[in-house]
Amino acid sequence: VSTQSTGGINAEYGDPRMCDCWNARCGWCTSLDCAVKYEFADTPDGITIISRLWWRRTNNIVLYNPSGVKVGEISFSRRAVFLEGCVKCGVMRRVPFTKGELSEWTVSLFEGVLKISVEGVEVVNTKLIGECKEAYAEISYIAFSRSTCEGQFLSTPDMEFGKHLRDGTCDGECEPLDL
Repeated sequence: VSTQSTGGINAEYGDPRMCDCWNARCGWCTSLDCAVKYEFADTPDGITIISRLWWRRTNNIVLYNPSGVKVGEISFSRRAVFLEGCVKCGVMRRVPFTKGELSEWTVSLFEGVLKISVEGVEVVNTKLIGECKEAYAEISYIAFSRSTCEGQFLSTPDMEFGKHLRDGTCDGECEPLDL
């Protein structure tokens, strides 16, 4: 069994939508019921996201430590990528314009290196250092904010989905998925 789906469909696990955690039901991105348990920093492949990208508005991956405390966010758009949070790492990169309305992004923090690829082309490769590297090495949960019902991420067998992510109702606007 492949650990990551390809081609947008994972027959065994499904490709869950990026349930937007920025709402009251999800505690404004504080509830792990709207998150995915995933040892993000220990996974060389990171996570692949398929979503609509805007020029000014960002999509955000919210990052939590093993205790469920928010450590920071990776924000991305057609213009730039930002790594922000309680530890300011100062990463901001311009990215190439992506064609089409839905784009595939792969994000990894493996071994303290932030790597981001857009449509298979690496656009960010930044080695984190000091406190920043230590803080982001502990990422155990991820959630999505400022996302839409059409956005998805490619799931792996080692991911555990929060209950609101499973029922597709983080914001009450998306139809449930059969996960």
